[in-house]
Amino acid sequence: MPCDRFNVLNQPHWPVSTDHVWPVLGVHRGVDSSGAVVAVFNETSHNHGATNLTVRLRSPLAPFELHGTESLALYAESVAEAVLSVSASDPAGTEIFEFHGKSAIGPVPKGTGVALVKSPGGDLGTLLIVVAKGTVKD
Repeated sequence: MPCDRFNVLNQPHWPVSTDHVWPVLGVHRGVDSSGAVVAVFNETSHNHGATNLTVRLRSPLAPFELHGTESLALYAESVAEAVLSVSASDPAGTEIFEFHGKSAIGPVPKGTGVALVKSPGGDLGTLLIVVAKGTVKD
């Protein structure tokens, strides 16, 4: 039987405070100091071991424009690889409203910090730009 968890990512303001806990109740929303919820992700774990994720972007972040070799990825704290990512499918530009797929690391444990990260790809593929961050909730 699938188990769904809804999680909220909040647009950071510099300096970023990591001690905020955003409640995920009812409408599954969290707010930062400006009140902007920019993404929500849903995790579904199946009995056969697969964990599927869907990341839905919200205004003001959506639609997120990716060009050329750029990518957008969800990272979990203390994990070197992206949990889930999406790349531009058209070099001229791709608008991203949501992306989904199988989690590269399985379920993300409760309380884990997560970040939505943009990379320019190509020669600068190791450059990671934090777009939003949050904490996994039940």
